[in-house]
Amino acid sequence: MDRADAHAEPFGGLLLPHVSRHRLDRLGPCLQWDDGFGHMAGIPGILCQPAFQALPPGRITQVLHHLGSGHRRGEVQLHRALPFFGTEHTKIFSLSLQENVRSPLPLSQTPETSRNTGKKTYKDRIEESMKTLYLLGNGFDLACGLPSRYSDYFNNRFSVFPGFEKDKPTAVTALEEKLQTNDCHKIPSAWFFIFAYYHDQNNGKCASTWKDVESIIETFTINENDYINLSIGMCADMFAYPRTPTGQEEHVAHLIWLYERLRTNDQFQNTDVDVYNLFLKELKNFESDFQEYLATAVNENIPYRERADQLFKEITEAQTPIQEESFAIGSVENYASFSSGRDDHYVLSFNFTRPLTNSPTFANIHGSLQDKNAFFGIGGTSQYTEDDDLPNAVRFTKAERSLSLGVTGTNTDLDSVFRALQSPEENLRVIKFFGLSLGEADYPYLKQFFDKSHITDTDSGVNSFLGFYYTKGQARDELVHSINSLLQRYSSDTGHKPIGGLMRELQNTGRLAIEELQVACD
Repeated sequence: MDRADAHAEPFGGLLLPHVSRHRLDRLGPCLQWDDGFGHMAGIPGILCQPAFQALPPGRITQVLHHLGSGHRRGEVQLHRALPFFGTEHTKIFSLSLQENVRSPLPLSQTPETSRNTGKKTYKDRIEESMKTLYLLGNGFDLACGLPSRYSDYFNNRFSVFPGFEKDKPTAVTALEEKLQTNDCHKIPSAWFFIFAYYHDQNNGKCASTWKDVESIIETFTINENDYINLSIGMCADMFAYPRTPTGQEEHVAHLIWLYERLRTNDQFQNTDVDVYNLFLKELKNFESDFQEYLATAVNENIPYRERADQLFKEITEAQTPIQEESFAIGSVENYASFSSGRDDHYVLSFNFTRPLTNSPTFANIHGSLQDKNAFFGIGGTSQYTEDDDLPNAVRFTKAERSLSLGVTGTNTDLDSVFRALQSPEENLRVIKFFGLSLGEADYPYLKQFFDKSHITDTDSGVNSFLGFYYTKGQARDELVHSINSLLQRYSSDTGHKPIGGLMRELQNTGRLAIEELQVACD
């Protein structure tokens, strides 16, 4: 044994004397065979920890794969702090296997050998950085007491119109009364008429979530040749040929035409208008108004940031089977866990807020109040057939809007996070969700993250984990349904269709958690 090759990190003031004399390339004098950890429990720097019970069969198989040949039966204790761990502690594992067992791959295997064989050494695997990605949706802000629902905003804005009655189909009428009094400037955007139409069609009920709002935007913008339903095509036709409306849909299109004429002092040119540019401009007006509303709500909610930090802490501490970078070896009662000490994580928020006070890797996917570039948009257009006329609707996609508003691009927070996640050297292992609606418009992002973590790969994906979290008051059954729909979509796209579905496969292998967090943010 070469003393120079060994190294130990001190913890609690103690450096184990025999550590510097031995390596873990084979069982040697440093391995003590006995029946347990009792005589070691009081030594500072030694952490005996139960586990292995949370490991699914796939993980156990993978763990045993790292063991070579040899034969010895009994309890093995390793007193070893490896130099590449970068930790401040040593952990002990108990081994009770009746099969041929050996210590892990020798540390003397060089990177060149690893590249030549195409296999990672034990050291390579330990040194891999465990990346955790946190995805936060509007449910996060709601759990922290922020009134950020679409219905909160809608009712707040429409309450200033005398003809509006909450929970009744009076929104369109209220806007029409404003136009009749020539007070159109109190209406922030032409999109108010479209949202009012859907509100009244739903018997006075607002859209449930922001993903429903984006679905309305998508339905309206992609129907360029639809002159029957309320769509951008109907509005273009009404602008070109103003007429007395014959139905509620035409009535709303006519109100939008009147609204634009009043706002421009009759300078609105019916035949020359680019309806897509018009409604894109009006969407920006809607976004600006919502940002103003949300900024006020944040400033008036003093405990919001403190609650956000508290809730995020609970999410980060929610345990996963691979919370640490570890290789567990032993019986179901005991295990060894060697932490790399690098719990690298990224936070991607689908909200416009940035409440966390201590997260350097935080980025807003859809812009932020801070940068005044928050936006709404539709998903990709790949699901439509070649017969669909969509070149103009592409302007409303999240990808194009994100670039045009400077949310993505060189030297942005979002770009730096995406580049880190897409790096071939990075190993995305854990994805934790909180408050995300899992809507169609956000699917392209989620698919990218799932691809990176290899959730359908029975080899690489055995180390991946998806955690979905919620707090009291949120409907678990709805969340489960949304998760299943998301995973079914991903399974269909990738062609990975296990018996019982992807959700069941992840659950059976211990790689899926749906957990209520016991945290009070009231």
